[in-house]
Amino acid sequence: AAVQALNTYAKQGFRLSKWLHNAMNIDPSDARCIPLYKVMKKYSMVLRSHSGEEKAVHAEELQRLGNPLLLRVPLEHGVKVIIAHCASLGKNPDLDDPKQPLVPNFNLFARLMDESKWEGLLFADISATTFFSRCSVLETILRRKEWHPRLVNGSDYPLPAVNLLIQPGVLARKGLIEKESKAALSEIWHYNPLIFDFVVKRMLRIIDKETGETFKLPDSVFLKNKDLGLFFGEEDQKEKDGTEEDETEEGTEDEEEKNGKGKGKVDEGESKKQGSGSESESKSEKKDEKSESEEESKSDEAKSEAKSEEKEDEKSKSEEESKSDEESS
Repeated sequence: AAVQALNTYAKQGFRLSKWLHNAMNIDPSDARCIPLYKVMKKYSMVLRSHSGEEKAVHAEELQRLGNPLLLRVPLEHGVKVIIAHCASLGKNPDLDDPKQPLVPNFNLFARLMDESKWEGLLFADISATTFFSRCSVLETILRRKEWHPRLVNGSDYPLPAVNLLIQPGVLARKGLIEKESKAALSEIWHYNPLIFDFVVKRMLRIIDKETGETFKLPDSVFLKNKDLGLFFGEEDQKEKDGTEEDETEEGTEDEEEKNGKGKGKVDEGESKKQGSGSESESKSEKKDEKSESEEESKSDEAKSEAKSEEKEDEKSKSEEESKSDEESS
């Protein structure tokens, strides 16, 4: 049923499927998920996977399902995966270690990102990473420039509207934003929490104390990521519509050509039909002429017979008169 539903949605144009493993009781490494991965691969769908510990909804018994290493299975099947929140919360067993010690999920996420075979398939979003409970990972995210082309923005809305979660004061103490910006950010939050979330991420930076180099998120993180193959924004939709228009025009030309051929056949059929009608009319006319000729012949024969009878009557009358004159004599 799940495979059929995913097929249906894929055919309707859905491009992204979000799984909250811990809350939905989905083990992404389970073999039963493979048919779903085949559908995703076929239709170029992206799997957005919540990784790390889940706190927003009840999932305490199933936190192990948020282990980032479990996502190697969809990656092995060629599915593009976005790891939500950069797996920035909680711990899970290190499945690569026989002893399986508990390791921060962010460290397991970093290991996946550093495995070159997943380049072009593995991505991550930075949603919720500015929350006070997660922001300890921000310095690493800012410094790891090689990750930046594979990072995408996310808001985790409506949580940014909860003012306790994103605390500019905490970010300022960690040196991630300027202290002087706290008042302005607070004012923006009261106006629109989504804009506030965006502005905070654009302000993030870390300055290396030894080299003086500044690390921050590039513009590309907040723009469309073409490597994901998803359509974001009006321009992409226009490109998509343009492609569909071209296909439609080609289809229209083919249809017109087909209709033209069909029309030619119809015209040819009508010509044959008209020709057949003309032949029928000609035959009918000839038949009428023949009938008239036969009737005229019959009429001439009747007239000849009538004249012959008249002659015979006159002859008989003349003979009778001759006999009468002889008897009188």
